[in-house]
Amino acid sequence: MAKADSYRDAAERFQHSISTISIYFKPMLKALVSHSREIIRPYQSLNEVPQEILNNELYGPFLRYAIGALDGTHIEAVIDDAKGKPYRGRKGNKTWNVMAACSFNMLFTFIHVGFEGSAHDSLVWRHFLGDAIMRFSHPP
Repeated sequence: MAKADSYRDAAERFQHSISTISIYFKPMLKALVSHSREIIRPYQSLNEVPQEILNNELYGPFLRYAIGALDGTHIEAVIDDAKGKPYRGRKGNKTWNVMAACSFNMLFTFIHVGFEGSAHDSLVWRHFLGDAIMRFSHPP
């Protein structure tokens, strides 16, 4: 049975006292979220085709306009059973459906977390593609 990590688990993992973890952990997470738009962003202009694609004889003709890769994954969600039904994925466990895009250098250019595990990838894709607030970077 899965459970959420506690301050005690974090204290053990990072070898600090529980009081240190409780004082600094939450503000640090808030700081990461507030800076996520500066950290997770395209590393290059989306008008440029990466050289590793242009120079590749095998994949170049097929991927010459590609800027990266996009895929969905599921991460464990700790949700109360009364509210957990929409979060149950096809395997029966409660998850978040996460959509991520990365460059060919494996740098994340976009991450979206927020859909229940039962949501189909195409729903997540349509949502953030059409929502200007999400700032999904895509070629012109």
